[in-house]
Amino acid sequence: MIINGKLNNKRLSSKALEENIQAAVHNGSHSLEIKAQGQHGIGGRLWPGDDKINIKVSGPVGQRLGAMGMQGTEIVVNGSASDDVGWLNCGATITVLGDVTNGAHNAGAQGILYVQGGGGARCDTMTKNN
Repeated sequence: MIINGKLNNKRLSSKALEENIQAAVHNGSHSLEIKAQGQHGIGGRLWPGDDKINIKVSGPVGQRLGAMGMQGTEIVVNGSASDDVGWLNCGATITVLGDVTNGAHNAGAQGILYVQGGGGARCDTMTKNN
């Protein structure tokens, strides 16, 4: 399922995009393609239960992608991502095919962050296992 970060050529708020993502998962979608427009928190706070959720993100990604990501959630970003990727990660697997900025995987209790490029300051700090 494709979820666009724009509606009628206007950028959706981060809250509206998250509501669309949550609704898609609630209605049984397990494979999502998000066309981001700088929204924050994409892919975080999803509860897949015993299932798996696969999310592919393209376009400019805002802060805290995959924040509080749960086990069973896999996020792949085609490009770079902004601050706090995987913040408070609770088990999600996050792959960024580009650079990450400050605070990536900060305070991650579980989960994995793969970064193809470089990272900014404070990456992988205060994690349970770093």
